[in-house]
Amino acid sequence: MQECLLMLFLNRFFRFIAPACLLAAYFNFAGAAAAQIITDNEQCRPEPERLDHLRQEQKGVFRALRLAEDSFYLGNLQFADENGGTARLADFSGKMLLVNLWGIWCPPCRAEIPDLAALQTRLGGKDFAVMTIYDYVSSEAKVRAFLAEHHAENLPLYHDPDMSFYNYLKRAGLARGLPVSLLIDARGCLIASLNGGAKWDSPEALAFIKAAGQP
Repeated sequence: MQECLLMLFLNRFFRFIAPACLLAAYFNFAGAAAAQIITDNEQCRPEPERLDHLRQEQKGVFRALRLAEDSFYLGNLQFADENGGTARLADFSGKMLLVNLWGIWCPPCRAEIPDLAALQTRLGGKDFAVMTIYDYVSSEAKVRAFLAEHHAENLPLYHDPDMSFYNYLKRAGLARGLPVSLLIDARGCLIASLNGGAKWDSPEALAFIKAAGQP
């Protein structure tokens, strides 16, 4: 009788409890991995006065911007560059970045590409750059053709081939789908994030970006 009860317990353990434990272990591992990539850096923690100033600059759709109240350092995030090599956001330190993750299949992503290209034309230079990173579903040929069709060839052909960049953001609570945009300062610290499309060449966007770039 005792042997039967033991066998019944073991059967239920391996059918229900063990998979749940493995699943929990996976999510703990994934969260730990995200924490190693998106790190807590005290130098990135914004001053309350600066946050108040940026809130005053949030107008129109940019009221949906989520200001980074925590000290997120994003410089370790990796993606594929235009030659297929591995690059990190830290490679672009020294200038403010507007990082935009997008896919050619995504209507709001497609809609904001012309505005992102216009923003790059207007503000791009040694102190600022728009960095577009397309997803693993979108082929380079289709992305290149789409950018040419919309006169957006000034945007880079950076790539997230395995969605690891996006997934790290998701695990950190910064992404809920595409498009997602990140405004990052010259040190690699997150200033603000936005889930969903926006008019990035609008007066409201320009005012916020310029305010965020002030010391």
